[in-house]
Amino acid sequence: MKYFVGILKQFTQSQKLIVLILLLVFTSGSVLISQYLKTDDCRVLIDENLKMHEDFAKISAMLRAERLREQRVALDTMPAGSDEPIGGGVIQLPDNTLLDSILNIAESNTKK
Repeated sequence: MKYFVGILKQFTQSQKLIVLILLLVFTSGSVLISQYLKTDDCRVLIDENLKMHEDFAKISAMLRAERLREQRVALDTMPAGSDEPIGGGVIQLPDNTLLDSILNIAESNTKK
């Protein structure tokens, strides 16, 4: 407040009102803007990003495990000394559990 008094002493009576209003507007504006910038929190975006990374890691691990399972099934169905599994290399998977799980994970990030 003492700074305002020093500034206002430099002006005439008619200018003091205008200068006082300008000082109050700029001071109030700077206080309000600094408070707004302090309260702006990106925690929601950070949490969402972390969840998507976790889901990506889950899907990658599921796909890797499925690929290993398919390779084991292919090796188990190969006759000794053969380069191709029984049935011409066609592997029948029992169900689409993996794809359903991946779809559920992906939908959890898109549904609000």
